[in-house]
Formats: sequence, C-alpha cells, structure tokens
Amino acid sequence: MPSTVKFARMANRIGYRNFTVVPYTRRGYWTEVKDQLGSLVDRVYLQCYAGGDHNAHKEALDEWAAAMGGMHLDPGLWCRHGDDCGKDRTPDQVREKLRTWADAGAKMSGGFIWYYDDIRKCERKTGFTAEQYAEAVKTATAKPLLHS
Repeated sequence: MPSTVKFARMANRIGYRNFTVVPYTRRGYWTEVKDQLGSLVDRVYLQCYAGGDHNAHKEALDEWAAAMGGMHLDPGLWCRHGDDCGKDRTPDQVREKLRTWADAGAKMSGGFIWYYDDIRKCERKTGFTAEQYAEAVKTATAKPLLHS
C-alpha cells in the first residue's frame, strides 16, 4: 500500500491531476489508499466480473462506495466472450444490470465493459459492437437515474 500511495503522489507532482483505482478484492487495502490520497482519487472502477464477480450485486456496490468515502462507482461488466462467444453479457443484459443497480439507488456515475478485445473477437459471431456496449452503459447510467 505505501508504494501505491507513493506512486500516486509522484504522478501528481509531475502533472497528473488525479488517480483512479480499479479494485475487486481487499477492500481494506483500497480504503487505506483512498484515505491517504483523499481527493487525488477521482474515480473507482469496480470489477464486477471474473475475480470480482462477487461484487455484482447492490449490497457489494454499497459496501465499496462506503469504503471509498461515499464516492460514486463505475462498475465493470464483461461483454460476450469465450471460445464460442457465449459467456457473459449482451449489450441489453449490461443495460439491464446497470439500470437495476441505478434504480435500486447504487452510487454509480457510469460503468465500463471488460474488455474491448473480446468485443472485437466476438463481434462477427454475436453481432454486438463496441458502440452497442457503450450505448448500453450510457443509457443505463444516464444522469436522471443516478442517486446521491
């Protein structure tokens, strides 16, 4: 943890304005990083897929938001992937999941998709494009749906 904080402060001194964290486990570690860096941490991209799939529910989002000092999160979901491109979410499923969290009052400011290479790899088989995934995140997390 000290090296993470030291790195963020060094980056800030050389001109980087903010520091983004992308946790999925070890909430105590990331809470300590956030506490020490304060407002230098401008965004929390929370992994809700693969090793972070245990974060893919409202209660976990609430716990992470509280641990990060009440910050809004950007939860990440996995697009279609795998050898047959049948694993994980379509754009409609991404939209539905993010909207469900937003409607339930999750502290979210947006979201993200893991990961672009899978979108490209599976696009021919699934027909789902990066633009469709981006639109799913955008419409699901539109400002009127966000809760403070």
